[in-house]
Amino acid sequence: MTRRSLSRRLTAILLVLALAIALVPAALAAASCPQCGGEVQCTDNGDGRTHTLYCPADGYTNRTAAHTFASGRCTACGAMDYSQVRITLPTDVSLTAALRDSDAAVSLEGVSLTLGTEDVTGEYTLSYSWYYNGNPVGTGQRCALPASVIGKEGDYDFVCFVTAVPGNALAGKTISASCTVKVHVQDLLSVTAVVGSRDLYLGLGDSTGRTPVSVADQITRAVAAKGGTAAYVVFDEKPVSKAGDLKFAVGERYQLSGSEGTALSSVRFEPSAAGTYAIGFTAYDQEGKAYPGLLTIAVEQALGSVDVLYVTEKGSAITLEASDFQAFWQETYPQGQLTLIRFTALPASSSGTLYRGYASAARPGTAVKAGESYYVAAGDHFLLQDVAFVPASRYTGPVSIPFEAYGSDGSGNQTYRSGRIFLFVNPTKVAAVTCSAPESGSAVLSASGFRSVYSAVTGSQDSGFYIRFLEVPASGSLYSDSGATRLTDASINDKVFSYSAIGTLRYTAGTAQEESVRYAVYSSAGEPLYVGTLTFSVRAGEKNPYTDVKSTDWFYPYVIALTESGVIGGNTATTYGPRNAVTWGEALKMVLLAAGYDVQPSDGSHWASGYLSLALSEGILKESVSLRENITRSELAELAAAALKLTLSTDLKEAPFQDVSLTDEAAPAIAALKEAGIVGGTTLSDGQVVYRPAESLLRSEIAAIIWRIQQAKEG
Repeated sequence: MTRRSLSRRLTAILLVLALAIALVPAALAAASCPQCGGEVQCTDNGDGRTHTLYCPADGYTNRTAAHTFASGRCTACGAMDYSQVRITLPTDVSLTAALRDSDAAVSLEGVSLTLGTEDVTGEYTLSYSWYYNGNPVGTGQRCALPASVIGKEGDYDFVCFVTAVPGNALAGKTISASCTVKVHVQDLLSVTAVVGSRDLYLGLGDSTGRTPVSVADQITRAVAAKGGTAAYVVFDEKPVSKAGDLKFAVGERYQLSGSEGTALSSVRFEPSAAGTYAIGFTAYDQEGKAYPGLLTIAVEQALGSVDVLYVTEKGSAITLEASDFQAFWQETYPQGQLTLIRFTALPASSSGTLYRGYASAARPGTAVKAGESYYVAAGDHFLLQDVAFVPASRYTGPVSIPFEAYGSDGSGNQTYRSGRIFLFVNPTKVAAVTCSAPESGSAVLSASGFRSVYSAVTGSQDSGFYIRFLEVPASGSLYSDSGATRLTDASINDKVFSYSAIGTLRYTAGTAQEESVRYAVYSSAGEPLYVGTLTFSVRAGEKNPYTDVKSTDWFYPYVIALTESGVIGGNTATTYGPRNAVTWGEALKMVLLAAGYDVQPSDGSHWASGYLSLALSEGILKESVSLRENITRSELAELAAAALKLTLSTDLKEAPFQDVSLTDEAAPAIAALKEAGIVGGTTLSDGQVVYRPAESLLRSEIAAIIWRIQQAKEG
């Protein structure tokens, strides 16, 4: 090596060292002990003004050393200079919503807080307050649009006030700002999908647990409901969204009818973060007619694996239980013994803190450090049972804490297993949803029960939410698809249930007299709202009076529950007649009783004549009917909608089912019952959902409808 090359190499090394020194944050600058000159350890006191100095060499301690800030951080301990934090809101925000879309909402993404060039958004809890025409209309990052807005085409301005509260409320000040979000409401084809933030992609031709009807099929059906045969789709310009990216070419025709060219089903959406991705499109039918639409893809926030689950409410600490971690260990090592838990990462301070020896807010104990070991059995070490999670005072939502578990496998070998604690901080106390099943029988879950709890927690009266079970019953069994599919620990992660699908869930009793499972509730945009409890109980001694109704029949729980309440009776003392057609007289009695009307004695030659008189006097029926004739499914829809006093659309834009025309007289009533979750139709092998409006109604079918009417009335 020559002297010149050596000189150049030394110069390069010195430059690198100088650059490295320049890049070391001020927070890492070493402080010296005033007594011995040794290096001291600095710990922020959390008051925004001071930190503690400690010298391990001679024990020197100064608990009131003042912060010295540079570039927004204390040069000794790294504490934030909260006075230098700035909040930035997006500008020129505009959204498009489909006319009469009850799930339409206004949202705000991209709020950030910075300390110089450092993003410190994670150190704050954000709250959103929405106003329209000067009046408050909702809170949260996503706010449902008022009925007055989605009911009329036009442009509307919403103002959002964002408040940022620091995780360390003692040291930092609350920051707030506001911006205007413009909403354009238009008569559009409304198409939706849900995908997980950890999924690789969602194909627009894919049907999944989150998106039971593919985007391609939704567009095809929406065009058919307007009288056309869909041919292809052209997308608008790509929006800017952190939620993900739709992989398509602007201006290209994506085929729906099997013609030459790129099929819409081949287009993929790749999620990147929780949020909502909305893009406009135009669908064309085979005659060239255009149908503008809006595709909204909700990217569901990943909750992480639920190895150990805890639920608390805002401001309430929760203590970790060693038995929960032992159960986690024994899932893999049934004969093994758990020794200790080590937290590999800690939650963000804006969400909460793990403490050892927590007693109260005044006596929080000592903050847990990453990598510390906490043992199950007593000894000269930290105990797991002494650890508590204390949420930040304003925080609500999910918290995920990874850990490593160490112990024996039951065969004399020492091993370890990694896991994750899932904590959810509810915004308020959440009442349990209850379900009571007969001994050795089954019961259907009440959608109205879930909706009542949802309304109490969120303050919203809509049904734009879905649920995901976090566990399955230990004794009994939970089935979906009206009893066709049993939910297991392995399958629940792929299953979500909208409000209208909850009524298809059935619980079959086991040996336990009472048990419970927990479930997570999401907004239609995929945002987790709260975690609730579903409690099952078993009624002993209940008898099935019908020889033609088996406990394995899909309609069994409806028939038994309605028989108990007196709404339904058998054809004879021992038979129900599930395959018999329903007469007008039977339908009038069942619908009116389920809707809350009193029992009516006969006032004529037919046993149901009193119910007919009541229906005519209340305006439920406009003219008399023959009580002995069979009632059709469309006639039943009109009767039920009138008895429940449902609001019927006078300008229906989309048929509720593939075999119900917009011109059908009963279409508004059928649509209203579908919206209320009372009817769901039948899914054919080709994916079409039909109602069969002209067919007679069977007694097995009306049992399910009447049960849902009763639930809707009670809810």
